[in-house]
Amino acid sequence: MVILVMKFNKEVLNMGKNKGGRPRKLTPLEEQGVYQMHKEGRPQPEIAYKYGIGTTTVYRIVKRIEKGEKK
Repeated sequence: MVILVMKFNKEVLNMGKNKGGRPRKLTPLEEQGVYQMHKEGRPQPEIAYKYGIGTTTVYRIVKRIEKGEKK
């Protein structure tokens, strides 16, 4: 019982914490906007300019969202 409570407390303390690395620049809603523009066929440099991010970041967001949809 004590072990279970300790494990639960540790999980609660870690909730919402970033797993490491740099925090995301865009909100989830903005990331959906990036993905929508990509689906509409807009060029990556245009999307990147609109959101103030790099073209590589656009590619990563699209890839992450597409991977999530396949689950």
